[in-house]
Amino acid sequence: MQDSVPGAVAPTLCPTPETQVAHLDSLQLSRRLNISIKSLARMRQDGTGPRFMRIGSKILYRLSDVLEYEQSRLYNAVGSPVVDQGGEP
Repeated sequence: MQDSVPGAVAPTLCPTPETQVAHLDSLQLSRRLNISIKSLARMRQDGTGPRFMRIGSKILYRLSDVLEYEQSRLYNAVGSPVVDQGGEP
């Protein structure tokens, strides 16, 4: 017989829109940024690209990290990065 708590809700394995996180793989990100997959690998090695995660042999980029990286690369003019509301470039 299985133990259960009255009124308890069984956990679900299906992500909800509130908990689902969008990810891009290297090919998707290379197309988005219009750079080669090799350039992405070099950026990972140098620590100059967007944050990434490694799951097994798979490299994934959270969309939120990609958007943050893109924002950090935004300039008004040469040598004049766009400053966000917090005063940070």
